Amino acid sequence: MHANRKREWILGLVQGVIGLVAACLMAVGLAEFFQQNIGQHPQPAEWFFGGLALRWISHVVNIVLLARWQSATEAEVSHRLDELALGPSPHSLTDLERGGEHVVEGVGISAAQSAAYASMAGIVLLAVTGGWLSTLIYLGLQALSVPMYIRAGRRSAAFSIEYDERRRALREQQLRVLESLPELRGVGAVDYVADGIGAVTDAEHRVVRRAVQATIGSSLVTDFVGGVTIGLVAMVVGFALMQSRLGLDRGMVALFVTIEMVTRFRAYASEFHRRDDLARGQALLNDHALVARVVAASAVWELDAVTAPGVSTPTNWRVLPGERWVLRGPSGVGKSSLIDVALGLRAPDTGTVMVPSQRVGVVRASSHFLTGTVRDNLALGENFGDEEMITLLNHVSGLPVGRAFLDQKLHDLGSQLSDGERVRVALARALLHHAEVLVLDDVAALLDESSRRALSTYLRQRSDLTIVEAGHLFIVQQPTHELSLAAVS
Repeated sequence: MHANRKREWILGLVQGVIGLVAACLMAVGLAEFFQQNIGQHPQPAEWFFGGLALRWISHVVNIVLLARWQSATEAEVSHRLDELALGPSPHSLTDLERGGEHVVEGVGISAAQSAAYASMAGIVLLAVTGGWLSTLIYLGLQALSVPMYIRAGRRSAAFSIEYDERRRALREQQLRVLESLPELRGVGAVDYVADGIGAVTDAEHRVVRRAVQATIGSSLVTDFVGGVTIGLVAMVVGFALMQSRLGLDRGMVALFVTIEMVTRFRAYASEFHRRDDLARGQALLNDHALVARVVAASAVWELDAVTAPGVSTPTNWRVLPGERWVLRGPSGVGKSSLIDVALGLRAPDTGTVMVPSQRVGVVRASSHFLTGTVRDNLALGENFGDEEMITLLNHVSGLPVGRAFLDQKLHDLGSQLSDGERVRVALARALLHHAEVLVLDDVAALLDESSRRALSTYLRQRSDLTIVEAGHLFIVQQPTHELSLAAVS
């Protein structure tokens, strides 16, 4: 991203210089056209058309390069978001996604800024051709407008931060509603919650309207100051021409250079208010502390001096391929929290985490299912045969299962299944999709003794699996390692 910014700066500097050169060519060509054709048949002005062609080519190149760089930045941001989504982060996915949008939308700001700076070299041309009064008018009006730009920029930044917060609140509330929809429907609170989401959405829209109003106000300031500047410079040049104190070519150069500088300044001012958004987005995506380190092939997980909610004593944990771990401890000591940290689903309070690079299957009592049949929830769009699904379900349940079970309809997050059936389907789904690491979070108590025994026998045969189980009862009967959180909490 820093390389893109450097390229943008160079592009902007080149664009600014080309703009001044094109303005001078067009001004000289137009002056020559009027001087040579007063009272005669019009003759073409080669300098004018040359400057016009130079400006057009420069504009096309600018559009093409910025579009290409924006596409590359979008791909880079997407890859970065994938990394951050897989690792522990104190920021929500909504924040990270919005930060990525700011970075993509910010492509071109550095180019506009450096082009505006480069165009300021036109002040020397303005002073030489238009005189001290034209220069004083330009500098004075631009100086007076700076506080207005700064104020508008601060208002825009404040609205942007408020909008991001409103948007995050809306997304989080929508997710909570989706997760608790069956319970809300059962108590008849769906309409109430929908009204709450509507209120948050309306608040978000109000913030957007205020931000748009602030941006429009800033644009009006820019346009007004720019128009007044050009008008006053044109008036000064016109009086000088009438009094023969200034040649037509110098007067035209002064006017065209003023227009060029005002245009560049306006272009940067329109992007100016997004600088803070871009800076916030880059800070999020460039925070290397948020990126989960991928473990080398020799280990599945590594936790170094990690603490988490419920786990107050720093915990070191290293899981190797093929090992069977059980996490013991009473409720509330942080077993699930430690698993979430190890999976990269939440950031540790302290310490560092290396998350697994292997495919992980997580089975919990709260495992979610989609609306559809059991078959749909097992296959998840992949082309698995019924016999393969039935065989795997028989292995994990120890009971015969037929196609009728696969045809069973699920809705309300799978509430039609018993707790034991939910565990078996979630476990079969993980194994069907070739999980290399299996995480069982407090599910053994949901199975009857015969089912636990059958599943334990099956998993003992799967030496290719790395298994981590937390709970009070355990499916894994011969673990290679144990971690008692009661001893460290």
